[in-house]
Formats: sequence, structure tokens, C-alpha cells
Amino acid sequence: MTIIEALQIEEGVSPRNLFHFTDIRGLKSILKSKRLKMDNYIGDKKTSVSLAVVRPSMANPKNVESLSGSSSGGIKFVIKASELSDTVRGAKLKKIAEYPLQYTKSLERSINSIINDNPKVLKLIKKELDKIYRLTKGFNPYYNKSRKTPEVDKILDGLTSKYQITSTILTKWISRYTALTNELQKREGEERITLKKGTDEKPSSIPLDRKYITIEIVDFKRSIQNAPRKTIEEFCDAVYDNKKYFKKDDEYIKAIKWREDNIKKLKGSMLQNIKERVYD
Repeated sequence: MTIIEALQIEEGVSPRNLFHFTDIRGLKSILKSKRLKMDNYIGDKKTSVSLAVVRPSMANPKNVESLSGSSSGGIKFVIKASELSDTVRGAKLKKIAEYPLQYTKSLERSINSIINDNPKVLKLIKKELDKIYRLTKGFNPYYNKSRKTPEVDKILDGLTSKYQITSTILTKWISRYTALTNELQKREGEERITLKKGTDEKPSSIPLDRKYITIEIVDFKRSIQNAPRKTIEEFCDAVYDNKKYFKKDDEYIKAIKWREDNIKKLKGSMLQNIKERVYD
């Protein structure tokens, strides 16, 4: 089994949770509209839009950053996949692997132009490319000579002689296979919730609903780190005003307490200003 084939293995269809991450600025926009906005990603059909999500087991820092656009990604939307598909009309779940795999067509076209569209031979060549990928740890041996071992050389010579191709053609095949495999591994665990694309006046989106969405503050202190005070105030106010959507845990309580303490400080400051004016 090649690395690409391994990454295509489907998970069970039993009810499960998926995560979507954002930061405190993104949360403000979502809570204002009461909707999770969708986007048209590379590889999406022109008639559909998607929301990037990740399986809990793969919610590592790299995935969180790619999904939230923030290294903290301190806000997590826990989405119940089965309830969402039952409630939101037309919602479908697709593995991220489906999208990079669309770009194998470029590689396959190049190979098929040499082998006259022979599926068995195509499969054999892909296996050889996968061997090269594993042996070189993802480096192209034509560019990185230190990875050009006798074992790799044997595979390269076998491909060029058996299929009468130049090293230039083989280099392109290796580069395309490597890029594709790296992309799949980097985004392993990601999925897409897709909807039919709406109009400019009424774009498709997922409405916030406690039936299938709960918002969690992953780490309050980290979420507000380096944020301007005004932004933190707006964030905590938004949490308070939309408390029904949030998981009531310690991090949520920290946000509420920060708001309460800030209100006390503001009142204290106002009273002090009034006293100063009175006695001036």
C-alpha cells in the first residue's frame, strides 16, 4: 500500500465530533452573524463551498494554525457531524484527501502519455515512485544527491530503461508525487463540511445551533495574549451575550470573570473622575 492509499482509508460513519478553530477576532464576527461562513477552497467544485474541520485525534498545533490562521486558535467549535448532516440541508462531509487527489490527474496524464493508458502499468509506476519517496524521505534524488543511494539508483535506472523515458521526465514524476504526498500528510486529519454554493446576496453558511455546535475557549490566557484591551473587552462581552453556545468550563469562567473585573474597574474609574470634578 502506498502512502497516498493509506491516507484515503475512510473512518467509520458512526456519530463523531469534528473541530473548527478560530481566534477571538474571528469569533466576534461569527457571533455577530450567528453563522459559520464557508469558503471556496482550491479543489472545491465551483458550485460548492466548504468549512475546514479536523478530527479530534489530529488537532495538533500545525492543523490548528492552518485551520484558524492563528498559532493559538484559542476558540474551538465542536461540531456533531451526524446531527449537522441531519439538520442542515445539503451538508456533506468529505475527507481533505479527496482534494489533493484531484491533482494526481496531472501526474497520471504525464505517465499515461508514455504507457498508452495502461492502468496496471500506471499502478506499478506509482508503487515505484512511492518506494523512491520512502527511501529518500521525501526528497527528489535528482536534486538532492545525498539521497541518491544504490537502492534508489536501481529504481531510477529500472524506470528510465523499462519505459524509455529521460531523467527529465522522471524528475517531473517524482516531484509531482512528492508534492502530492507531502500535502496529504501535512493535512492528514482534515476534512471539509460542504454545502451547495449560495448567491452573493445569500451566501451559504452553517447557522449556530446548540443541536450540533458547542463553542469552547481552549485557553483564555493564550487567546487574549498580545490582543489590544478593546479587542479583549469585545471578546468577553460577546462570550457573555452568547453564553448559550459555550461550554461552561474553567476557561469560560475566566472570560466571564475578566469581564466582571473590567466593569468594576471602569465603574471605579468613572466614580473617581466624578469625585475629582466635584472637588476641583
